Order: sequence, then structure tokens, then C-alpha cells
Amino acid sequence: MPVEVDRIVFPVSIHDAENRGQSFGQVRDAFVRVVDQTGGAGRPVVVPGSWP
Repeated sequence: MPVEVDRIVFPVSIHDAENRGQSFGQVRDAFVRVVDQTGGAGRPVVVPGSWP
């Protein structure tokens, strides 16, 4: 990845959340796993904060 890149954004949504009465405030222990191109073991990255 070029050194000029200082962040990567992954948009996330809940399909039909309003009709289902769902929000990210209901999500607990969210994380993403980042792995390298070789498929090596990644480390979990905890998603901080809460969403409205």
C-alpha cells in the first residue's frame, strides 16, 4: 500500500434497519479482521464507539 495512504474506510450498513427496528447501538463486541495478501494470520481490530 502506498505510504500516502493514512486510512482506509469500510462503510457498513444494516439492510432495512428502520423497518426492522435495528441499529448499530445494538451491536456488541464488533471487530474486523485484517489479513495480509499471503493470507497470514490477521489481528482483530476492535471498532470503537457506538452508533446512533
